[in-house]
Amino acid sequence: MKMGEINMILYIHIPFCENKCGYCAFNSYENKHGLKEEYTQALCLDLKHALSQTDEPIESIFIGGGT
Repeated sequence: MKMGEINMILYIHIPFCENKCGYCAFNSYENKHGLKEEYTQALCLDLKHALSQTDEPIESIFIGGGT
């Protein structure tokens, strides 16, 4: 990487679990009321918009969240 170059790193958080563990401190929720589907649809729209605003390539993608 040269000085002044931008490294685009993308983190996508999917905060849904089958069951929420009582000890878990992470931002996560049980997938009640079909929220996971609505969330992922909104996330895809948001990503398309954000990525259309730059020509920089994404170097890494990390996906985290519920189990």
